[in-house]
Amino acid sequence: MLEQKLSGALLIVALAAALRAEDGILVLHASNTTGKPVAGVSLGTLGDGSTGPPTDRSGKTRIRLAPQTRPGTWVSLQVVSAPKDLVFISPWDGRVRVPPFDNEAENFAPVVLVERGDRRLLEGGQALASLAAKVNTAVAPRRSSPPVDSAEPKQKAALDQVAETYGVNRDELDRALRSLAQRSKDPYERGMSALYQRKYDDASEQLSRALDQRERLLRPVASNVVNAARFLGQALYEQGKFADAADAYRKALKLRPDDPVLLSGLGLSLLKAGRPEAAEDYLRRAVELEQRQ
Repeated sequence: MLEQKLSGALLIVALAAALRAEDGILVLHASNTTGKPVAGVSLGTLGDGSTGPPTDRSGKTRIRLAPQTRPGTWVSLQVVSAPKDLVFISPWDGRVRVPPFDNEAENFAPVVLVERGDRRLLEGGQALASLAAKVNTAVAPRRSSPPVDSAEPKQKAALDQVAETYGVNRDELDRALRSLAQRSKDPYERGMSALYQRKYDDASEQLSRALDQRERLLRPVASNVVNAARFLGQALYEQGKFADAADAYRKALKLRPDDPVLLSGLGLSLLKAGRPEAAEDYLRRAVELEQRQ
């Protein structure tokens, strides 16, 4: 009887040790826009993290995180090496939220990669929404409100940069981003297209629907909620609905509290809503984080 108890105790200790062995490990799964695994890609984290071994045939790899990194925090990824010239589609900004370290099947972070210059970048809704996110972020409210007439040149400069980064024609990208609102049935994709076209009423309506859908999921994906909330906040801000914009930015900041763009958006929304004291802390934090980058 004693031997059975000791054996059971040893088994529990062994299982606990196996789970602890996963502490500090970020499991990634890389695929392309069709869901096919992408093998042979070395992904790493920026900052104090490391680079994992090349993804296996199933698209998986494991990265040792910095010691202070905990589940629920966000890390920035980069493609260190790959058999092709690959770029991120999802997450569009290369940031993933670290899942729990428990050794369970769903505790991994998915990433979507595509070859630079691939025509599918201009055809798929997911890819176009990611490219729109990059352009829209470039013209998002930051620290101080720019003059109205500066939005267009900022957008053109961002469009040029995104087209160059992803290896696509700038004019074709512009047409694809504009047509996405008509071609897609997904409210997030439609909203991102409307925001790109500065049709703020349509953008707010579609992104509000997208946020509601994403929050109602049984297991909402944090990055999806953040994206819908942040760009909804941007659209509402441009409409002059500053209190509503602040509410949207708050939802995004609850999930990503160290994002200077979100902090700037919330701070400026509060400032425009007549709450300068509340805005000051957010704007100061935004400046501090930007200076560290």
